[in-house]
Amino acid sequence: MASHMSYKAIIAGATGLIGSHLLNILLNDSNYSEVMILVRKATDIQHTKLREVIVDFNKLDNYQQEITGHALFCCLGSTQKKTPDINVYYRVDHDYPLQLAQLALNNGVEQYHLVSSIGANTTAKNFY
Repeated sequence: MASHMSYKAIIAGATGLIGSHLLNILLNDSNYSEVMILVRKATDIQHTKLREVIVDFNKLDNYQQEITGHALFCCLGSTQKKTPDINVYYRVDHDYPLQLAQLALNNGVEQYHLVSSIGANTTAKNFY
């Protein structure tokens, strides 16, 4: 990519392990002029390129107009310890990413990147 290009990235899950590293990478990448993060509660992260949007992930349709840009990175996830209810876990690991992908597609976002789990497999014994 040429350095004169200016992209907007969206990250869902920017406060987690992978998302926080991705956020730092994109904030320091000159190809991105804006990095918007979708978060459940306010963070104390400060950066000139950062735009924080506090969302209720159970009502993602309410944020349709916000899901615009070049690329959406979905780094949502949880652990069985943090989210023992398999239905809630499924919502975080499946429903939210799928809904975000649909909203991005509807708004012409060119790229959707999903970070899954090591061992993600339909026959696995864990929730993945």
